[in-house]
Amino acid sequence: MPPSNLDIAIEGLDDVRRFTATLAGQMPYASMLALNRTAYKVREIAKTRVQTVFDRPTPFTVEGALYEKATKTKLRSRFFFRDEGHVGGDVATYMATQIEGGQRPQKRAEKLLERIGVLRPGEVIAPIGIPLNQYGNVPGSQWSKMITDLGANIAVSQTSTIKRGYFYAEIGGRRAIWYRLSGKLTLAFGIYPNTFKYKRLYPWDAIFRQSEGQILPFELDRAIDDALKTAR
Repeated sequence: MPPSNLDIAIEGLDDVRRFTATLAGQMPYASMLALNRTAYKVREIAKTRVQTVFDRPTPFTVEGALYEKATKTKLRSRFFFRDEGHVGGDVATYMATQIEGGQRPQKRAEKLLERIGVLRPGEVIAPIGIPLNQYGNVPGSQWSKMITDLGANIAVSQTSTIKRGYFYAEIGGRRAIWYRLSGKLTLAFGIYPNTFKYKRLYPWDAIFRQSEGQILPFELDRAIDDALKTAR
């Protein structure tokens, strides 16, 4: 009598097919969840690192890294830095120098001052005799006042006729931006050639890649579980 035929089969194959079809249908949603959850966590890590790398960063700088959310049809989260700001500068410009190193970029206020003839091409200013805020920066209100005053006073040839506020003049052989209040004259901002160089200070690429590599696999597993639970 010949031996019996032996078969190998997969039990529940129809269930496997249904599960695979469900998984395939839910993968865009799961991927979107994983990317956006990862992006949120990476941004939180970046905010923490900014506060350890920089001295007294402003809230605007701490919150400066943003991301564009992924969707089911565009499975990519894109990070970028804010490019809006006040006349003192914007996050995207000064963070680029902190990340890559190089020459200090002109602030928006300095570009305006160059445009109205206070600064020569390539010059920058630095505060000397004005109070700084708790972050060690010139308050935004003072930047605005300085620009407004200089726009009004730039055509005045005799500094003695300027009763109060900011004005540009060469006094005692020094070109500077001065401030007069109640007859008291203060050297507010010095004017310098832009020879300031920055070293790479903020390792954004390393922070991003390391965080992404550690977080994304975990979030993808979690997102697949969540997506399957909500599948219809």
